[in-house]
Amino acid sequence: MTARALAAALGLAACGAPTESADDARAGADAAVAFTDTVVMFHLNMQEHGHHDEAVGVATRVLDLHEQLAVPLDVYLTTWMVDDLAGTALFARLVASPLVSVNYHTRPPLPYRANFCVGTDPCHDWYGLDALDEAAQQAEVTAFESAPIDLATGQRLAGIGGFAKLTAALGRPPWVAGVESNGQQLQRAVDHAFQALGATFVTSHAAGGSSEGDARNGVPIKPEAVDVKMFNTDVALDGDACVAATNDGAALYDCEVARCAGPPPCTVAFKMHDNDFLSPDAWWGVVYARKTPPWDPARQTTPYAADDPAGADFQWTRYEQVVRQAAARRASYAIVGARDWAARR
Repeated sequence: MTARALAAALGLAACGAPTESADDARAGADAAVAFTDTVVMFHLNMQEHGHHDEAVGVATRVLDLHEQLAVPLDVYLTTWMVDDLAGTALFARLVASPLVSVNYHTRPPLPYRANFCVGTDPCHDWYGLDALDEAAQQAEVTAFESAPIDLATGQRLAGIGGFAKLTAALGRPPWVAGVESNGQQLQRAVDHAFQALGATFVTSHAAGGSSEGDARNGVPIKPEAVDVKMFNTDVALDGDACVAATNDGAALYDCEVARCAGPPPCTVAFKMHDNDFLSPDAWWGVVYARKTPPWDPARQTTPYAADDPAGADFQWTRYEQVVRQAAARRASYAIVGARDWAARR
């Protein structure tokens, strides 16, 4: 059964199975992009389960900005966001937009997520993956990525969920799977599971970044030489000298692209999470801080204080400045998405 037939059988077409007009628009966007020596990407990771309406509002505002300026955007959905957004107008819009590449990202309570899986502190093997051989681990990952997850227990539920559900809703596998894990054997099992499920690329946060042609365990890595965590401020540097130097979005953009020194096309990825516009904390970080079940998914994050200098107003202002600067500089630094990298393969 094809992914589109599976979507129809599961009643997921309303979640955003492409219409003919959307396919026509996407065909234009899939035309070969003229890559420059340095290219830019924008990532929005959607993971805010506790404040659903606010998260939808954030993504809508981000998408409005990117479509106004014709700036490509990669949107990563976590396991629970695939369920939260199914059937919504936002999901349909993400799928239909020729500027958006919809991808997938693992988070706890999936037992193979980095720092939440096999080994000793800070990683806890709550599910028992450590006792399995690699083939059995890969089978478990595949099973988890084909079913919904109980957010309180971490156990699989009946039905379709995870990467498989997103594949069905899109009518094709997501291009990228953000699947960092701990331990060489488990990482191989995870990478090979997602490759078999249809992912074109996996992500890597290894020191030194990644370039076109790099692979992990035989699976291509999405290129990313410079990882810009835009939610950082001058008091939360994460080792980013550009963030340390300025909070002005235009200046920050110019600094980040100037320091991209990898083989061309050298890739600068500007990243935000939906919750970064709402709170200093992430919902999953609050709920799954204790790494063994049961968990309380009803817990919520605390919104930014009105007078927080790094709060919502700051995050929106700087983000908009960076996107506008990217649009203004696109002749020198092409803006690309995962779909464009996939088209080069």
